[in-house]
Amino acid sequence: MIYIRKGVFETNSSSSHSIVMMKEGKPLKTVADSNMVDADWHVNKDGVMDFWFEDDLEFGRSPFDMLTDWYGRLRYCIATYGDQKDKLQEIEEICQRRISGFVKFKFKEDHWENGYYHGYIDHQSLGLLDAALEKYNIGLEEFIFDNKYIVVIDGDEYCLFNTLMDTALFNKEAVDKIVSADYDIEEEYYRRHNGAEEE
Repeated sequence: MIYIRKGVFETNSSSSHSIVMMKEGKPLKTVADSNMVDADWHVNKDGVMDFWFEDDLEFGRSPFDMLTDWYGRLRYCIATYGDQKDKLQEIEEICQRRISGFVKFKFKEDHWENGYYHGYIDHQSLGLLDAALEKYNIGLEEFIFDNKYIVVIDGDEYCLFNTLMDTALFNKEAVDKIVSADYDIEEEYYRRHNGAEEE
């Protein structure tokens, strides 16, 4: 027997993260040598960037957010690649070159797995960053430290970003491309990297 409930909102909801690429970039150069950003309060006196709070590295389908600065994009990268030691090391080396006084990352201990907590990207959007960087030939350093890139955290049951794009709150004319987790870009990426033959 099949039960049909009328007038009830149901959804297979998950995240719908997007990467917005603006037409004009503004590489961050604020320290004397014009190649480094100011550590500000993000780095302690020992040169450590400490991600103690889980929320710092968790990107699900809510709350809605727009990561418009280098620190937000950095956190998204760490959450994306946190289980890949080589990638995490690459990000750390980039930060050593680009963040004044930075030495290393420190992560919250994850007692359940006897290791360290390196963040979370909702399953629907996991792989979006990898696919976008490869498709548009963008390096991690450029992505983190150029303000032309914005990461939108949204959920498909809210679609707040779509609403923003339809209002005067977002300058659509300044946008070059929008890459979303709902598109085929991730499928193409995983097909190439999991050994499947190209169609």
